[in-house]
Amino acid sequence: MKQNIRSSTRLRLVDILIRGVLAGIVLSAVFLAGFFLGGQMPVGAQNSAEGGEFPLLDEARALLQAHYLRPLPDTRTMEHGAIRGYLEVLDD
Repeated sequence: MKQNIRSSTRLRLVDILIRGVLAGIVLSAVFLAGFFLGGQMPVGAQNSAEGGEFPLLDEARALLQAHYLRPLPDTRTMEHGAIRGYLEVLDD
């Protein structure tokens, strides 16, 4: 009977050890993936950040051009709308 209890305890310890090692491997893989891929931007953001002074606005413009269903206003009208938005935020 003592032999049975010992083997049961030993099996439980081995099971806990295996689960701990697997959890450590998974956590390490997630950490390494975040470490190596964390500095990367989405493709649309990469393209706009390369040349523009306002990468977020450039990305918004690219998304609108790609997915907006109706024709967009000309660039000058869009720029004036952005300026009005800036001023609106300032309550000016």
